[in-house]
Amino acid sequence: MAFIYWLAITFSVFNHDPFAQITVLIYFCMASVALLLVVDRAKEFQSSYPQSFTL
Repeated sequence: MAFIYWLAITFSVFNHDPFAQITVLIYFCMASVALLLVVDRAKEFQSSYPQSFTL
């Protein structure tokens, strides 16, 4: 649900400031990469310690 609000805010920013599109796109890409890294590290941790950690 918060993602829908984020999209609404993002599109409202797009309507007012075209340059904001680039900034939001960069932040979105950075957030996606960070999320992938966190998931990858969590999987490595799970394979190393399967008895103490479950994803």
